[in-house]
Amino acid sequence: MSADNWGTCPRCQKLAIAKRAARQVQIEQSYGKIPADQYLAMVKEVAESEPGEPGDTLREDHEMGITEA
Repeated sequence: MSADNWGTCPRCQKLAIAKRAARQVQIEQSYGKIPADQYLAMVKEVAESEPGEPGDTLREDHEMGITEA
Protein backbone atom coordinates (compact mmCIF):
# COMPACT_ATOMS: atom_id res chain seq x y z
CA MET A 1 0.00 0.00 0.00
CA SER A 2 1.34 3.45 -0.79
CA ALA A 3 0.13 7.02 -1.00
CA ASP A 4 1.59 10.21 -2.34
CA ASN A 5 1.02 13.74 -1.16
CA TRP A 6 1.88 16.94 -2.98
CA GLY A 7 2.68 20.07 -0.99
CA THR A 8 4.58 23.32 -1.19
CA CYS A 9 8.34 23.11 -0.72
CA PRO A 10 9.39 25.53 2.06
CA ARG A 11 12.63 26.38 0.24
CA CYS A 12 10.82 27.11 -3.03
CA GLN A 13 8.32 29.29 -1.17
CA LYS A 14 11.11 31.32 0.49
CA LEU A 15 12.82 31.80 -2.88
CA ALA A 16 9.57 32.95 -4.50
CA ILE A 17 8.92 35.46 -1.70
CA ALA A 18 12.48 36.81 -1.94
CA LYS A 19 12.23 37.09 -5.73
CA ARG A 20 8.98 39.05 -5.49
CA ALA A 21 10.42 41.37 -2.81
CA ALA A 22 13.49 42.03 -4.99
CA ARG A 23 11.21 42.84 -7.92
CA GLN A 24 9.23 45.30 -5.78
CA VAL A 25 12.46 47.04 -4.72
CA GLN A 26 13.51 47.26 -8.38
CA ILE A 27 10.15 48.84 -9.25
CA GLU A 28 10.39 51.34 -6.38
CA GLN A 29 13.89 52.37 -7.46
CA SER A 30 12.77 52.91 -11.04
CA TYR A 31 10.00 55.34 -10.04
CA GLY A 32 10.47 58.59 -11.94
CA LYS A 33 13.27 57.14 -14.06
CA ILE A 34 11.17 55.24 -16.60
CA PRO A 35 8.01 56.19 -18.54
CA ALA A 36 4.80 56.13 -16.48
CA ASP A 37 3.09 53.48 -18.61
CA GLN A 38 6.06 51.13 -18.25
CA TYR A 39 6.13 51.74 -14.47
CA LEU A 40 2.40 51.03 -14.15
CA ALA A 41 2.77 47.84 -16.19
CA MET A 42 5.49 46.64 -13.82
CA VAL A 43 3.35 47.45 -10.77
CA LYS A 44 0.38 45.61 -12.31
CA GLU A 45 2.55 42.57 -13.09
CA VAL A 46 3.64 42.24 -9.45
CA ALA A 47 0.15 42.95 -8.10
CA GLU A 48 -1.37 40.16 -10.21
CA SER A 49 1.25 37.58 -9.31
CA GLU A 50 0.71 35.21 -6.42
CA PRO A 51 2.59 36.26 -3.28
CA GLY A 52 5.14 33.50 -2.98
CA GLU A 53 3.08 30.54 -4.04
CA PRO A 54 5.24 28.37 -6.30
CA GLY A 55 2.59 25.63 -6.34
CA ASP A 56 2.86 22.00 -5.43
CA THR A 57 6.55 21.25 -5.85
CA LEU A 58 7.17 18.81 -3.01
CA ARG A 59 6.15 15.18 -3.36
CA GLU A 60 5.98 12.94 -0.33
CA ASP A 61 5.80 9.19 -0.89
CA HIS A 62 4.86 6.76 1.83
CA GLU A 63 4.99 3.03 1.65
CA MET A 64 3.77 0.46 4.10
CA GLY A 65 4.12 -3.24 3.77
CA ILE A 66 4.64 -6.57 5.46
CA THR A 67 7.69 -8.68 4.84
CA GLU A 68 8.57 -12.16 5.89
CA ALA A 69 11.30 -12.40 8.48
